[in-house]
Amino acid sequence: QNKKTGLGKIRYEKKRISAKDKVYLLFAGKI
Repeated sequence: QNKKTGLGKIRYEKKRISAKDKVYLLFAGKI
């Protein structure tokens, strides 16, 4: 019952993302 959907897992991971990774993802998203 604790199965996560793909989107749910992404949201969960985003909450745990470090500031450094956040900047990297922002940069990667602009490419």
